This record gives sequence, structure tokens and C-alpha cells, in this order.
Amino acid sequence: MLETSAQLAAIAIQRKRAEQEIEGQRDELALLNEEKDKFFSIIAHDMKSPFTALLGLSTILADKAGTFSREEVSQYASLIRRGADQSFKLLEDLLDWSRLQLGRMEYSPQVIDVSEVIETNMVRFQPVAEFKQIEIQGKAASGTAATADLHMVDTILRNLISNAIKFTAGGGKVTIDAKANGQWTEVTVTDDGVGIEAERVNSLFDLGEKTSTKGTDGETGSGLGLQLCKELVELHGGELSVESAKTKGTTFRFTLPSGCGG
Repeated sequence: MLETSAQLAAIAIQRKRAEQEIEGQRDELALLNEEKDKFFSIIAHDMKSPFTALLGLSTILADKAGTFSREEVSQYASLIRRGADQSFKLLEDLLDWSRLQLGRMEYSPQVIDVSEVIETNMVRFQPVAEFKQIEIQGKAASGTAATADLHMVDTILRNLISNAIKFTAGGGKVTIDAKANGQWTEVTVTDDGVGIEAERVNSLFDLGEKTSTKGTDGETGSGLGLQLCKELVELHGGELSVESAKTKGTTFRFTLPSGCGG
């Protein structure tokens, strides 16, 4: 009888543990579903906005191009191009983030020259910066090395520079720098733009929160790019942080393993 009671007690304990485990999994699944719903709500909203603009502008251009001057046609074409760029950037971020979540993004760290990646992105964003009359400047010394995945670092810089330009008005400046700091290489993207309210800084990297706002020229975004940057930096073992104040500009700072000793 004593043995049977002990067995029954053990079974009861096991059942209780199983119920708690199932309950925990149910709560986790509910949380994941809630985050998924928020995520798709964000994507749906921010995909719809540029496409609505694209459809409207292209319809006007198709119907009335014959009555427009060359300057008006060029203006509409520029607006369409900007909307297409925004949509394409969102798709790039979405595809990269999805691959990362599914474990299908290849991670191939090697010693890279961060100054070259910065220079590549400066060339990429020069037309956008010139359009907004923003100076874009790279200060990293040639040969500033890091042990990192080249594609991922390019993605991080692409998003941070795009974000800096987005929130900087005409006449402003965006500066990209990289310096060796012991076992880490520290990369900064600094702008003198509109800045971020203190209460919003802590939620910038939270995909569950709708933190994105329009840029100084009406640019839209989903906030997905910053979440992607954070996850890619952490995959390297580094950290991504932000310093900002309203009207005082913003600095995003991230670290990568140093290229010394690989």
C-alpha cells in the first residue's frame, strides 16, 4: 500500500509538471501569435502606404502625361521612384528578417575592412542625400578591421544610414565612423536631425511596438530595419545602442569583434 501511494504521488507530481509545461507552452504560443499579429499589422500598413502612393501617382502620370510639362513629368517620376525605393527597402528587410528567424541566413564571419563597407554605402546613399541636401561623411580610417559577416554588416549600415537620412532635414549632416576599441570594433552612425523623444528610445528595437514615424521629407518606415539590425549585431556577439535627444540628433552605435587575431 505504501509503495502504491508513493507511485500515485509520483504520478500526480508528473501530471502536475506536465500540466504546467503545457500551460507554459500555451502562454508562449499565445504571446508568439500576438507578436505575429502585430508584426503583420505593421507590415501590412507600411506596405500599403507606398503602394497606394505608387498607384495614385502612376495613374495620374499615365492619364495626364500628355498635358504635363517636362518638369512636371520629372517631378512625378521622382516621387514614384522614391515610393518604389521605400517599398523595395521594406521587402529587403522583411526577407532578411524572415530568413534570420528561420535560421536560413548564412553566417560567414571573416576579417573585413569596415571602412570599405562604409564607403560602399556612402556611394549607395549619395543620390538620396543630395536630393535632401544632406552632407554624408565617412571618417573611418582605411583598414579598420572587424571579424564579421560582410553581407550582414552591409545590411546593418544600410538600415542605419537610411534611417539617419530619413530623420535629417536639408542642410544637415550624417557621419559614419569606425574605430578599434580593444577586442571590439565600434561603428557609429550620427546625424544632427530631429532626434528621438526620451520615452521612445527604449522601445525602438521592440518589434511589438509601433515606433516608426515619418521622416523630414514624409518618408515612411516600419521599424523592422532597426529590429533586424539589433538581431544581426547580437548574432556577432556585439551590442547595438542609441543616444538621442529631441532636436539634438541621434547616434546609433554597434560593436563587432575586432579583426585583430580573427
